[in-house]
Amino acid sequence: MVDNLYVQAANIFTKASAKEASVKSLVFASEYENKKQLYALVCESLKHSYLLLHIAQALKILEDKPYGLFGNMALLQVLLYDIIFGKGIHKSKRFKNTMRKYRERIREYTEFLTKEKGLSCVQDLLFTRSSAVTSVPKYVRVNTLKTRMKDVCKQFKEDGYRRLHRKGKDYSSFLEEVKSLKSEEFIRDIHIPSLIVFPPGIDFHEHPLYKSGEIILQDKASCFSSQILCPPEGSTVIDCCAAPGNKTTHLASLMNNSGKIFAFDMDAERLKILEKFVQKSGTEIVESFCKDFLTTNPNDPKFQQVEYILVDPSCSGSGIVSRLDEAIDSTETSKHRLKKLSRFQISILKHALCFPNVKKVVYSTCSIFVEENEEVVEEVIKHFQDKFSFTEIMPDFTGRGASSYPNSHHFIRWSTDEDLTNGFFVACFERRIQNEDNTQNFTKDLQNRKRKHSND
Repeated sequence: MVDNLYVQAANIFTKASAKEASVKSLVFASEYENKKQLYALVCESLKHSYLLLHIAQALKILEDKPYGLFGNMALLQVLLYDIIFGKGIHKSKRFKNTMRKYRERIREYTEFLTKEKGLSCVQDLLFTRSSAVTSVPKYVRVNTLKTRMKDVCKQFKEDGYRRLHRKGKDYSSFLEEVKSLKSEEFIRDIHIPSLIVFPPGIDFHEHPLYKSGEIILQDKASCFSSQILCPPEGSTVIDCCAAPGNKTTHLASLMNNSGKIFAFDMDAERLKILEKFVQKSGTEIVESFCKDFLTTNPNDPKFQQVEYILVDPSCSGSGIVSRLDEAIDSTETSKHRLKKLSRFQISILKHALCFPNVKKVVYSTCSIFVEENEEVVEEVIKHFQDKFSFTEIMPDFTGRGASSYPNSHHFIRWSTDEDLTNGFFVACFERRIQNEDNTQNFTKDLQNRKRKHSND
């Protein structure tokens, strides 16, 4: 049928967003005749997805349960693109009739956005930074090695900010509160105990708390790598791709500066940045190595006490909001790069699991591609399933791995559109328990860590 343009575009939009395949391959496989038209609509809708999502949510169209949309946000986004920025809905009486009642609301709201941003016409919205780059909140991690949450909150209040206390207990309510933050307001994060959330656009680089190392500017999603690994005080840990040091210093905070962190990075300049950052943050337990982690000997006596390893390797960075255009890049060059990255990621994760006494390994990337995420960890577990298994991370969190993979329910994904963070992926490997004593010790260890980090 003719309106397959929008149905098929929505299907491709959804699959491409989840990186199940490239836009080009999905368009080529579709049954829609005018593939050039279909490709253009999908690419433009993906490119401006954050703006379209913002408009859709502001107008609350899906809350009306309009006929024919079936609650499908992707379908609404591609329709909105053609209504607002295209030549109108193309030859689809069904969707024209459905969207007609919203035409005036759409016009009024887009004109409001245009005026608010000081633009001359609605089309100019496509060329503004109304994308995720400016719409992701500002996240501030309190460095508990130097200060306390209540002292930082007190300072921000003295600066003229107002702290909001969470009204709802569920995640969706929290996200709505974050979206509603005014320029002078902040709120504590619902997941990361040491994290404060401010509205987008605030710059703290000149703030005394930042200059002193008492606060660290770190995206929420990237905090989960250390938070999920969560080594207890006195642990021995390896951060195998450590620079520039956000996760390394977060680990030290969780460990209360007690234990040892071996931090590896093979780039000398990046390692200097890490060492400077470590010093500024008051971290005292880091021993850094300008060395390729793959060249370390897991049986070296120096590393015999290592029980926790963080593997956050080099990746495409496709989840970082300033690089979202890469998400629709399907060139052979990018495919070649993904394969190269994937091979490296598999090798470094395998190496981490070879350390004889390691009991927990967290793998994370700031990539949205399955080639660097699900495919990497699914490949690695095949070689270690007798010794390790996946842990289901945050069971109540809805953002799971790509559903086409057998262990997807164990993995976590964060997305800019859904979670107001950079795109991020985390999987957790834990050594299989061999006997009852180990089970009891492991359970006690988890309980102690939860008790330690649940409050200030």
